[in-house]
Amino acid sequence: MFLAMYCFFTGKIELNKGLRAVYKLMPLMWTPGYLSRALQVMENVASLPGDSKICKETIDIVETILQSALEAKPDPEPTEAEKAEQKPQWEESEETEQSKIPDYYNRFKELYSKLHSFGKVESESLTLTTQIVKEKLPACEVEDIAKYEQKLKDWKQELLTERERQTDREKAKQELEARSRCFSQV
Repeated sequence: MFLAMYCFFTGKIELNKGLRAVYKLMPLMWTPGYLSRALQVMENVASLPGDSKICKETIDIVETILQSALEAKPDPEPTEAEKAEQKPQWEESEETEQSKIPDYYNRFKELYSKLHSFGKVESESLTLTTQIVKEKLPACEVEDIAKYEQKLKDWKQELLTERERQTDREKAKQELEARSRCFSQV
């Protein structure tokens, strides 16, 4: 889920500033299509059986990115001299990605309605993990506390045993010294 949200954010950067802005200082591949992959995640969740869900907040972020990309003003028409220049491949792929935005937005709407109809949209904001933790944490805590208490008892017992050994050594040493004094006086 967080990977999808990361893809959504980088998709917005990719569309507004180009893929090179996404790649700068980040270990990402030089391939466009983050929005396409994000929509693929939505499609996969919609087709999966079971209780897989996507948070509403994440879907809202995708919608915001797509809407802002639709509203973004494309660069003015290139001049004849600019058309004559050969564009780098990365620049062409970014323009191709920008041209797909209307299709992405339509696909997004379809996928959102599909997810919503299947009940695969979580209304709570990014709290699925929190919910699972709240459900499972008490049982884990009981188990962890029991283990900790057992380790504490073992440690205390080990300390007592070590102290007894030290006390026994000291007593034995004192007895040995007392006997050696008695024999030396005789």
